[in-house]
Amino acid sequence: MNLFLKNYRIAMVITIAAVFAFFLILPSTVKGTGNKLQDFLRLIQNAKSMNEISVAFEKARFSEAETKELEDKIKQPLYANKLKSLSGREKKPSISTKPEVVKKKIVVDVRKKRAIDRKATTMLRRLKAKPVTTFRNTKKAAKPKTGTRTGLQRAPSSKTVKSIQPMTTARRAPSSTTGTPAQITSLGPEPIRVGDRLTISGSNFGSARGSVELLLSGRRYICDLESWNDTRIEIAIPEYMDSVVRESGVSVRLWVKLQATSLGPTRDIELHPSIRDPEIVSVSSDEIMPGNSVAIEGRHLGGRGSIEFDFGSQLFRGNIREWSDTLISAGIPDGIGGLHRTRGQIIIRNDQGREVRHPIVFEPDKESVQLSSYHEIDRSWKITGNVETFYNFENFEMKEGWIVRSFRKEIVSGRGRAWYMLEPDPATNRIKNIITLDAPPFTCLRVASRVTIEGPRGTPYW
Repeated sequence: MNLFLKNYRIAMVITIAAVFAFFLILPSTVKGTGNKLQDFLRLIQNAKSMNEISVAFEKARFSEAETKELEDKIKQPLYANKLKSLSGREKKPSISTKPEVVKKKIVVDVRKKRAIDRKATTMLRRLKAKPVTTFRNTKKAAKPKTGTRTGLQRAPSSKTVKSIQPMTTARRAPSSTTGTPAQITSLGPEPIRVGDRLTISGSNFGSARGSVELLLSGRRYICDLESWNDTRIEIAIPEYMDSVVRESGVSVRLWVKLQATSLGPTRDIELHPSIRDPEIVSVSSDEIMPGNSVAIEGRHLGGRGSIEFDFGSQLFRGNIREWSDTLISAGIPDGIGGLHRTRGQIIIRNDQGREVRHPIVFEPDKESVQLSSYHEIDRSWKITGNVETFYNFENFEMKEGWIVRSFRKEIVSGRGRAWYMLEPDPATNRIKNIITLDAPPFTCLRVASRVTIEGPRGTPYW
């Protein structure tokens, strides 16, 4: 009996040792691939994010056979639904590769604008420092030298001034043929201006030519005779009288002096200055940007009128800051859009409707636009797959004046790699680019290709 018990105990020890050896000493192949896969499948069921699953897959280092078996397993509804839920695929909208505008901003060349304004300021200071030359010469006639006859004045030009004589009292004289006093009935056209032709209508002037003189401040100014008969005389008001006529005009006495006598009819008239076409001598800058000012040096600019900046498709009224007969300062409105760099002109119209033009170039503010196109490679429930290539802005051609300023790629979500096969070309209008994506298993990689372009403010870029 004792021998039996002893042998039984020995047999039990051997059996237990054999079982222990089976579990601890057997090769790892016996421990089983199935356990490794089951552990990973349990991880999928308990995972809280796709990233957790993807990282665990990389660490597991499954063999090719294990990977193929796992790929079949995750197609089962239990795991497939879980992966869809974590990836948000059921709620996720489809990605559009059509470019969309992400950001816009206005780019102002502050340095250039300041340089243009500085030129205008410099010209204003220079011209204001000079003696002001007005539209009309307001210098008083030189006093006669001692010993000369009072009021005698030499004509400024031998071509325009017949004679300037000391003033004598004008009296009405009888006609040499009828004995009836000569008289003036009308003058025209009005208003009477320096340099204009004037018709004197009346009677008993006689057929022999006399002279027509303007009497002002003790001086006599002889007019140019165009024609003369008994009832009608045509004269030209001498242009040199601009030197004695004020801007608002002056009252003078017109005297028809009959031939061979110092007598003749008179008429008091209001003589106005001549109208001259304005001239532009120089402009502070040959180009202008929105919000800038220009100074304009000129002659005969006249009284304050209007200034316009004409650039073909758009016309802007200038903001007048200063206006004199020789100097104008004006600005163009700020915030102008919709124009490329354009050659146009400044149009100046004075209070008399006279106009002068001068070329100027409009330089627009810039507009920066960031465009983005989105792409994705989805391996949320895939283990194997190829890289994918995408073409961005393939059918887009940018308009004149627009260029690529910068570009970059950005991983929006997921894990993986993205690289350019063809990059956009900065400082040119070639925006087309090719980008390739590669993502590890159990990952949805989303990538944005962002390109910043720049061009004239408010103009279409394609």
